[in-house]
Amino acid sequence: MKKLWILLFALTMCIAAPALADAPVVINTPGEHTITLSGENIVGVDSPAINITEPHAKVTILLKNGTTTTLTGDDNYAGLYIGSADVVIRCEGSDKESHTCTDTCGKLIANGGNHSAGIGGNNYDESIGGAFNGSLTIMGGHINANGDRWAAGIGGGNNSAFNGEVNITGGVVTATSVSWGAGIGAARNNMNGSVTISGGVVTAIGGAYSAGIGSGNDDMNGTVILSGGTVTAIGGAHSAGIGSGNDDMNGTVIISGGTVTATGGIYGAGIGSGFGSVSGSVILSGGNVAATGGAHGAGIGSGNGFMSGSVTISGGNVTANGGEDGAGIGAGNYSMHGTVTISGGTVNAQGSGNAAGIGAGNSSDLDGTVEITGGTVIANGGNNAVGIGCGVRGSMNGNVIIKGGSVTAVAGETSMQSATVPAPAIGASCHATLSQDAVIEVNPASGKIAVKAGADEGSAAALEGSPFTAKTSLKEALKDKPYAKFEFIAPPATPVPSPTPAPDVPATGDSMNFALLASLAAVSMLGVTVLLRKRNEA
Repeated sequence: MKKLWILLFALTMCIAAPALADAPVVINTPGEHTITLSGENIVGVDSPAINITEPHAKVTILLKNGTTTTLTGDDNYAGLYIGSADVVIRCEGSDKESHTCTDTCGKLIANGGNHSAGIGGNNYDESIGGAFNGSLTIMGGHINANGDRWAAGIGGGNNSAFNGEVNITGGVVTATSVSWGAGIGAARNNMNGSVTISGGVVTAIGGAYSAGIGSGNDDMNGTVILSGGTVTAIGGAHSAGIGSGNDDMNGTVIISGGTVTATGGIYGAGIGSGFGSVSGSVILSGGNVAATGGAHGAGIGSGNGFMSGSVTISGGNVTANGGEDGAGIGAGNYSMHGTVTISGGTVNAQGSGNAAGIGAGNSSDLDGTVEITGGTVIANGGNNAVGIGCGVRGSMNGNVIIKGGSVTAVAGETSMQSATVPAPAIGASCHATLSQDAVIEVNPASGKIAVKAGADEGSAAALEGSPFTAKTSLKEALKDKPYAKFEFIAPPATPVPSPTPAPDVPATGDSMNFALLASLAAVSMLGVTVLLRKRNEA
């Protein structure tokens, strides 16, 4: 009996112990494949740990609950190489719509080799290929993907283009890069693919010169779409939390839902571009969004560089804080030639240092347009800076147009000893120039806009002519007032007329004939009644 128990114990240990496999798992034939991982430790030898070389393969990787599998790629190889295949990673139960991952769900750790992604592309080499052109969908499980130097956690490897798709619908996902690679997105190459997150809990940390979610040290031409889940994105130095790394942004960031926290590294915006220009678009229509720029970067907009793109907000709860010398929404420590359009939502924008709440950063010009047509907007300037307009030592050449909504603009405290007047709520900051061509106006499409202004909220009074019913320039009226409040007053609703009672209409046609017959019948009955009465009397 004792020998039997020893044998059973030995068999149990063999089943529970993780397997050690030096040889990679290779998928090199088309069609559908399922790889079940239940606690293995797979190490690539001159290859990825899992190597999907067939471009037409459709692969499901199933993580058994209660297990942890580790994939480690060799130098120049990803932990899990996607190539041009379509890959789905999920845990048991994640195919059910109501599933939420817990600590018992299967876990996957994917480590890229030198210059390679944890999950995605290899280091570029003509003999290896290495580009990520396929699609990856994460439905569930605990995923920890680590890119090595010059590679993304999930996405492209070094100089290996990210032209594919990353879709996250569930699970708990953490993706990091050591350097020069995004947490999720591209590495040292253009990002022409897309990252879409609609669920799950996602943390993405970019390496130096790379975004948390977006591109690495190069242009971003792709798209980041966030519609759900809880997302935390942290950019490396010179990079945005969500958007581009250390270079131009020609792509698009779209946020319509979820809870999003984005923090830029030094010289990077929270959402937008890194060190360089923004020529793409940031579009926010929903969700709870908190964006904080790194030093010299805007909360939402550009990093330490030129902004010629657009920021459009139509909904959601948005908080945007500029880093030192960066606007809350707009440009970092450089000029702004783009546009900021707000038509809805709740927006709180705070400039830092010498930067506007909405507009341009320190030593920056506002040459573009800020237009507000709806929503609730609060714009607070940093020290010596306006609520909406250009930064300190800049120039206000563009347009600030308010057509609706509730807008509060407040200049920061004036601390420059050489400043002769405080910064206004809207316009040019201290030691900045208000151009003759600049436009500061209200222009209600309907209804009225009431405006009050003054040194602060307590002393604010209605401007002459308020409430305004037509386009009116306020450039002169606001130039010495650090506080301004705009409230749209909707036109009265048009009363709906009560229904008019139908008039009495003489009977015609069949209705007249019916009335005549009824009358004749009544006369006949009267005659019969009289005749019977006379007979009875006789």
